[in-house]
Amino acid sequence: MEEQKVRSKYRRRASLVQAIANENAVFDYDMISYFDAVLAHGVMLSSQSAIENGLVGNSFDLTLCPSNALLSNVLARLYDHGILVFRSDTSPEAIDPESRDETRFSYYPLKVNWQFATAKDNNSFSKIFNQIGSIIDQRADHPEYFETVSELWWMLGRDDALRYLDQELNSYRLSGFEAGEKTKEAISYALNRFSIPQLRYLLWRVAKNAAALSVRHDFTKRHALNTIPGSLIRDCDRAIADHWTIKPYCMKWDEEEAPLITILFDRVLETGIAGFRSMTGAVLEEMSNMDDRSIYSVLRRRKDDPTKRIFLVIL
Repeated sequence: MEEQKVRSKYRRRASLVQAIANENAVFDYDMISYFDAVLAHGVMLSSQSAIENGLVGNSFDLTLCPSNALLSNVLARLYDHGILVFRSDTSPEAIDPESRDETRFSYYPLKVNWQFATAKDNNSFSKIFNQIGSIIDQRADHPEYFETVSELWWMLGRDDALRYLDQELNSYRLSGFEAGEKTKEAISYALNRFSIPQLRYLLWRVAKNAAALSVRHDFTKRHALNTIPGSLIRDCDRAIADHWTIKPYCMKWDEEEAPLITILFDRVLETGIAGFRSMTGAVLEEMSNMDDRSIYSVLRRRKDDPTKRIFLVIL
């Protein structure tokens, strides 16, 4: 009886895959948003076959984002906007139909066999890739440029912070930490004041301190983990008040950093790793308020006062 239910569910899933697969779907890439252009460019660049034939391949091999959670969101967004489509050879295990409604379903983006939609003008996928790249290269001339830069940076910064914090806690055998709203708010607080690689140093300190507390007789593991949000905010405030020199922790730029991060700073902002080391939420806010929105700005710390910033202007 149980085996029959399993088979029936599998058949339902397989049937649903065939129903939603749309390998002949068409998309007008001239109308793609700037944000989606950056994401699509990243997926195509990370895939071994998408530029040639539009097939994304194994999603787990993309390594596009700091975490697979963010990668799932990226793929789902591109699907929602008609840029990616289900292939008919997608595993039924990627689909989870709702029991009472055959037309409603949820899916696991990393298990789907994705394909880029065919261009409305029937361009090849290599031409689509170049077309998307041309849109990205409009930069400040594109009306969505500054909004996209800000949204991408915050998205990547929060994701990288959660990934790095989890990595550091696991190194102390403090696994199972689930970031709540207080932790996410503390990370946003830190990112507004420090760059992504600088925040890695602060998170390393926070994880180390939590590990030290967890082995004290008057602290439980849960109590130690609960100190993380407050500890991070206090370290941020102390770092600014006491003029800490925080060396950004960067991995190998073209090999270990998430490709979407390098695309943002190399292709979109054209600052390279220097911009990655210095960009903060406060900088982005200043950029958005500039009168001349064609200026690219890279913040550098003043040696005499690490709380102040100066602009290197590249025309």
